[in-house]
Amino acid sequence: MPKLNKTGSTGPSRTLKNALNRLTLPLPLALSRSKLRGYATAAAIGYTKRLICRPRQAILASNGWPLGECRKKLNGKEMITSPHALSQKFSNDDLPDQFIIAKNTEITCPSSWVRFSFRGFTITCHPDLPCSPINDNQGKLVGYVIGQYITEESGIYGNLSLAGNEEKVVDTFVSKISGRFVVVVETSEGPRVYLDPCGSLPVVYASEDGIVATSPLLIPYNERTRDDVEMLEVMDVWARNAMYPLGLTPRIGVYRLLPGHYLDLNNWQSVRHWPNATLTEVSDIPAAIDEIAFLLKSSIESLIQKHDVQMSLTAGQDSRMLLSCVRDWTDSVKLFTYRLPDDMGEFDCFLARKIARKVNIPHRIIPTLSASEEEREAWLFRTGCSVGEMRGLDAVPMVKQLDRDRVFLPGYVCEFGRAYYWKASGVSSQTPKCDISAEILLKICHAPNLPKMLQAANDWIARVPFDDAGRVMDLFYLEQRIGCWASAMSPGYSGMSLFELWPMNNRRILDLILRLPPDYKMSARMNRDVISSNWPELLEFKFNKTGLDFKIYSTLTNPRNAFRKIFRKVGLA
Repeated sequence: MPKLNKTGSTGPSRTLKNALNRLTLPLPLALSRSKLRGYATAAAIGYTKRLICRPRQAILASNGWPLGECRKKLNGKEMITSPHALSQKFSNDDLPDQFIIAKNTEITCPSSWVRFSFRGFTITCHPDLPCSPINDNQGKLVGYVIGQYITEESGIYGNLSLAGNEEKVVDTFVSKISGRFVVVVETSEGPRVYLDPCGSLPVVYASEDGIVATSPLLIPYNERTRDDVEMLEVMDVWARNAMYPLGLTPRIGVYRLLPGHYLDLNNWQSVRHWPNATLTEVSDIPAAIDEIAFLLKSSIESLIQKHDVQMSLTAGQDSRMLLSCVRDWTDSVKLFTYRLPDDMGEFDCFLARKIARKVNIPHRIIPTLSASEEEREAWLFRTGCSVGEMRGLDAVPMVKQLDRDRVFLPGYVCEFGRAYYWKASGVSSQTPKCDISAEILLKICHAPNLPKMLQAANDWIARVPFDDAGRVMDLFYLEQRIGCWASAMSPGYSGMSLFELWPMNNRRILDLILRLPPDYKMSARMNRDVISSNWPELLEFKFNKTGLDFKIYSTLTNPRNAFRKIFRKVGLA
């Protein structure tokens, strides 16, 4: 590793020398001196981009335990990156749509948050996050649903009645609710916390302190729950795309509850309750696709009866599939597209405009905006430094342009039906489970092979109820990518729309997708088949594939970029 100077960087002269030593590009003999300097500078920036961000020294809290580097440089600007330091800068008032469940009634929360008592626990919720009572058949309080929910029988915010407290009865009750919620309920075995099917309202917990919360930074700091400096330094979630694997967080003693698991509040153990057995493969694929589409439309219809909605539209499959399911309620829908600062972002805007004109739905382009350091730090605080998502982090001011009176319906989980992680892991339905290694899983997470991470991955593999690697990777997608990436990221955008609800977040939908035949998943036909059965005209536009019309449009609207690409191809740039 290069030696760092007093400012923590490698210094311009050393950087330039290292860059020139590594410069292996074929340079034309007639290359000008200024051109050479340009190549050298570009190489220097690329080589040192991560080196200048390396931590300089660990910092100790007043009680002596390490916190890690509090401030680091990114693109020449300093940011607060330590969870503890962020918790000192921001307050819990900056955590909309979050909650705490604690045995200790002395937990400090903002005065505006709403409190409930249940079986020796105190539930404290942000005022914008609903907390609805669950009653048994005699009208006795047996629990709460925290968040926005849709029941099969009575739609959104419907009556919540539990017919019994046996484990099977409770699991059936939870499985028939969709939306964005957490269930706190008294069962025959004691109080438990259940997630919604995808864990879209995140839950972390500190067993020894008896606390459940949405964010690691809602859990008070002490010797048992200090920052995990080792993981913070290697994960670098403030500077790269990465996911803490399989329940780990940047805090020691604080763990994330994964989708399909409940938390037993008697012994503070996480237990998988779904799927817990071998699943029977779907025999009638068209019927399964029709049911998935029906369930999607039912959830959206229930939601639209109470709220107007907004949806993102891109050139991809997922947003198009959701759009096909709102055909009957277009008067309540508005579409938008982020103008992300790259070629794909520009193509998203180009194609989305064409589709919106075709279906006659209001559509707007949200212009490119880049997050300030303050906005980046606030996003890290809200997410508890639990996830790295560079595009999402920089897009915070763009997300703030959403309509705050409308519910946002993102396309999370739509890719679940096309074997998303099979190719990344090199498996098929014929691959045995034993071929899945902890190292493969950590590579997908962009996480290093630290002992604690390897242990978490090996423990997860041992608990998976499937024998074939294909379904193992499907479950890993659901519990890791959705539970530890999408869910962990969602609090970063809370308050920027009325609330966020994932239409695919339905136990029956997930069950059907898990049971689709392997060949069908590998063909990636599910999204197209849902669109075909609901709004086939949307298939007139190819997915993520630029045509001559876009190339002409791009050249006319941005000729400088077009010529730059040409010069790059012929080796002149």
